[in-house]
Amino acid sequence: MFPNPVTNELTIISSEIKNAIAEIYSILGQKLYSSVLNDENTNIDFSNFQSGIYLVLLTSESGTKTYKVIKK
Repeated sequence: MFPNPVTNELTIISSEIKNAIAEIYSILGQKLYSSVLNDENTNIDFSNFQSGIYLVLLTSESGTKTYKVIKK
């Protein structure tokens, strides 16, 4: 997952995570985005998000991983 901090677009490399679900939450717990990752690389548009800290949850068959992403 890069770049972090993100300005406009976050790239998730999902070649190791097949059919994962990506969800983005505000630091207050509000779900802002959800999508199934089917491609090897997925780009998420962050340009409309306000500056701050966001949580990205990637859920797959192997479990859920949480990442902190900073929006400039």
